[in-house]
Amino acid sequence: MVTPQDILGSISGGRVLDVATGSGTFIHFLLAGLNNYGEIIGVDQSERAALAFGEAFKDYQGIDFRQMDAAHLDFPADSFDLVCISNSLHHFVDPKTILLEMLRVLRPGGTFLIAEMYCDEQVDTQLTHVQLHH
Repeated sequence: MVTPQDILGSISGGRVLDVATGSGTFIHFLLAGLNNYGEIIGVDQSERAALAFGEAFKDYQGIDFRQMDAAHLDFPADSFDLVCISNSLHHFVDPKTILLEMLRVLRPGGTFLIAEMYCDEQVDTQLTHVQLHH
């Protein structure tokens, strides 16, 4: 079985941005896999996400939530070492705008990480996961 460490273990996170973070589920994957990190910021426009995120990471140092629109990130250009999004692009009407905004805040040479469900040639268990997700 492939572990988060197998996938991310060679990456030093530095300053990390998780876009459309929701309750921060993907951040747990990052924590289990990244070589290290300095700061992790999760952004989502949902108030409900803010509450769930706050509860999930209340005992962690250097992990914060900011409520904002992913299409208009309130960060300077080139301000993150790793920018990621997980299982969220398919929810956006204009994913290209989101991706371009994520690239804007990624420093040159940084890591851009996308984890997304695919839709081609899915087996029944994958289709069930998609249906539950939606």
